Amino acid sequence: MAEMIPDSIGHAVDATAGERRVYNLLKSALLPDDEWIVWYEPCASIKSKHGDFLIFSIRHGMLLIEVKDWSASYIESASPSHFTIKNSNGTLQKRENPLKQARSVQLQIKNLLLRLTHEVQSHFGRWIKTLMLAHLGLFFTSHLVLHFMC
Repeated sequence: MAEMIPDSIGHAVDATAGERRVYNLLKSALLPDDEWIVWYEPCASIKSKHGDFLIFSIRHGMLLIEVKDWSASYIESASPSHFTIKNSNGTLQKRENPLKQARSVQLQIKNLLLRLTHEVQSHFGRWIKTLMLAHLGLFFTSHLVLHFMC
């Protein structure tokens, strides 16, 4: 079984319906493989930003997943840098492109791991280098759309 951090998402007050769905999907999809560590809302002291899920595997590296509960009808426009979203009250809000957001967090985590590599090279160097194989994922849960990017 994958190690899930935290053990349950049931008490996470700020978890969206989509994040709960993805948590349960990951928990069941990674069974019975115990090489996976799935971390919901990792807070690695990286400028108060976080991805929704950080997944580690010794063999496969690191995957950062950003989850959005946005429906296609709420997305007014999208560019490589921003999305314009229509709120429930009809006003428009400009938000950072979720893949750009995830990429920024991913790079911060990789840089943190690279700094740690120098300190723990003799014990964990090979493992940390494996984690440098980093991928991004974006879930639009209202339409079950998944986009991966290496």
